[in-house]
Order: sequence, then structure tokens, then C-alpha cells
Amino acid sequence: MFFVPTIPERWMEPSLISMKLKKLKIHYFLSKKSFLLILSFLILFLYINTRNNNKQNTSAPITSIPPSEVCGDGIWNIGENINNCSKDANSYSIPPSDKINVLDVGDYTIGMYIFPAWHGDSEWLWRHWKPIIDAKKKFEGQEQPKKPILNYYDDSNPIAVDWMIKWGLEHGINLFIYDWYDSKFNEKPMDVFLNEFDVKYKPYKNFAKFAIMWANHNISPNMTTDEILSIFDRAASTYFKHPQYLKIENKPVIFIFSSFVASDEMTEVFRKAKERMLQNGYGGLYIILNDECSTNSSVAGFDGVTAYNYSNKMKLPTDTYDNYITAYKNTWNQIYSRCKSLKNLDDHPVNYFPPVSTGWDNTPWEGRYTFDMYVSVVINGMPDKFKTMLQNAKIFIEDNNIFPKMIIINAWDEWGEGSVLVPREDQWGFGYLEVVRAVFEQK
Repeated sequence: MFFVPTIPERWMEPSLISMKLKKLKIHYFLSKKSFLLILSFLILFLYINTRNNNKQNTSAPITSIPPSEVCGDGIWNIGENINNCSKDANSYSIPPSDKINVLDVGDYTIGMYIFPAWHGDSEWLWRHWKPIIDAKKKFEGQEQPKKPILNYYDDSNPIAVDWMIKWGLEHGINLFIYDWYDSKFNEKPMDVFLNEFDVKYKPYKNFAKFAIMWANHNISPNMTTDEILSIFDRAASTYFKHPQYLKIENKPVIFIFSSFVASDEMTEVFRKAKERMLQNGYGGLYIILNDECSTNSSVAGFDGVTAYNYSNKMKLPTDTYDNYITAYKNTWNQIYSRCKSLKNLDDHPVNYFPPVSTGWDNTPWEGRYTFDMYVSVVINGMPDKFKTMLQNAKIFIEDNNIFPKMIIINAWDEWGEGSVLVPREDQWGFGYLEVVRAVFEQK
């Protein structure tokens, strides 16, 4: 077990280090007494980072940055298209049709997480994509590198967002969940997403919902309740009244990445947040926490449970996707059995929404945003096996009468963690999207 000190985003936005260290599931809480320990770990991090970068002599150094805004840097930047920069832009740089053949998935909500960090100025964007471009195959059965069919793109480019909307709705994705860091930088792709529904895809507004997952990785343990509630207030004022925002029981839904205080204290914070949302005219608040219903409290402040992924259930450093399927299925049953006996603040059983994953491979971040001991890979994955996981999730929901029927996919674009639905330039192409359609299409 390795503890990593988090870095407040306001210090380093839009720093890669801040953004990706937040993805580690274990957080080191800062205090005066811990200063020397933090300093030691930071020194260790710098040492490992330097050592790994020195090892990677088969790729261009991360400091070798092409001139800004120059066609030929390998990145499809905003403004480039196949006509003015065929080196970086392909046929997908032309806007898609404004017609969408929305797939009917009945009463299912099929959501996917979106990591909105693939944008910025050309230098920033090149730095962020560089580890993905340089990724190497290190294990038998591993698939690297992975390249988007769009080429390496800017996720705030309206054309790229249009393709995501079109591909998503045509393959059964009807809920777009954005990782939300309470940061203007990360909100930009979501703003573009909403604008496209106001302009280009206005006739399809009723077919697509969105929500935010509060990525509270680096929340300070010294934050007061009022400071935490102010984050809920900003989320509410910015998104909750939007007509496309996801609601359950007529309450706006907020996903939360992780528990951030002791169970009893968290329950009280959630109670106050719900009361405040009700008083401010939002109809209340439905909280879905990435948790395992393992709280010792008799009452939970949250209403539902899911997960970003269950990469912590795999063997290290490699595990097969077949084992991953079994681990997910076992985890669903274990957590659901605990949630059934846990009541929320309305005295209702806590709901469980099974997550699924296309895979896991965080080797691109090795030596940059993660540590050697944290590197892990799910090998031998393929669309047909992902289809089995989706079918298992559907059976799980039907067998346990879970309502609403919601399944959440990890993820649209976690390129650095190997969890990707975006069509790719490899043998699988649109395969992962196609199996979503195959499982949930209403015949």
C-alpha cells in the first residue's frame, strides 16, 4: 500500500500531476506532523519519475515539444481539418451529420464516465497525449499503443464532441457523466457538449441526459462543512436546473468519487446538502457514492452506490479479462447484499448501480503519474468479452429488480488507464460500442 500526497488543484491547474495523482484511490491527509513524511514521498516520486523517463529511451523525450500551432505535431487541434492539415486531421475532422439514429434501449439508462482533460493549448495537449502515443506493449496479451480513430484529439473541439454524441446515442449511451473537478479548465468540454445540444442536436435533447461526478480526490481534511456545502452549491447553480440534467425521484443526481470524511461526519454533511438543495428549489439531492456499503453507520447519507472501476480487485501486475469479469460479478453481489440492509436518510434501502469496464491498463502513466508498484494491466480483453460483462450486468439488474435500471461504463476516454469506448485504429475499431448496442437494443 502506497500513500501519495495530493496537490490542491488551485495550486497547479491545469497540472497533469495534480489531475492524475487524484485518480489514486488512497489519499494522504495533510497535517503539520506529516510534513517530513510528505517531503520524503515527494523525493521518492521525483526519483522514480526520473528513473522511468530515463528508461524510456525508445521514445522522444517528453521535453521535445513541437512548435505551437504547427500542422504536423501529430495532434488534431481545433481549426485543423483534412483539407488544411491532412498530417493531423482525417475524415473525422469533418462535422458529422446533424441526424442521429437514436438507439432504443427501453427503460435502461446506460451511462459512461468522461475524463475531460484532453484539451488546452497545443503544448499542453501534446504533453498530455505524449504518454499515450509512446505507450509500449510490455506484457503478452496487452494492447498498446491505443490510437483514437479521430487521431489524438482535443475533447473541447465541437466536432469531436459531435462525434461522441452521435456515436453514443446511436449505440445506446444515453447518460454522459463528466468527471467534475470544480475547475473551469475541466468544465470546458461539458460546456461544449451542452452547447451542441442547444444548437446542432437540439431535436435530441430528450434522448440524452448528463450528470457530474464530483472528483473529490484532493479535498482537504481541514475543509469546514460550509466550504464543502459551497461546492454542492456551485454544482447546483451551474448544472442542476439544466433540463438535461439526470434526476432520480425528481432529484438531481450527483456522483461522488470517494468517501472523504468519517462515516458519521459524512452523513451529516450529506444531510445538510440535501436540506439546502430542497430549500433552494432543486427538489432535494440524490447522492450516488463510489463506495461498497461498508459504512458502520446505521444510516447512510447517500442514496446509491456504484464505482468508477474495480481495478483494485485484479491481481498485480497482470490479470486476464476473464478473471476481471468474474471479479466484477462477485463484487456486485457482495456490495448489493450489504446495501440492501443499509437505509438512506429517507429510510429506503441504498440502491446499487453496477459498474462495468472495457478494461484496465495504466502503463502509459508509468513514471509520469503513477508508481511502478501501482502499474497493472488487464490482458486478453476484447469486445466479445466486454459483451459478456454487459450481459451479466443486465441479468444482475433484472434478477434483483433494481430500479432505475442504470449501468455505468468506465469509460469513454480514460486513455491513460486503458478504459476506452472511443473507436480506435486497431482490430477492434467500433467493437466496444457495437456490443453495447447488441446487448441493450430493444428488438
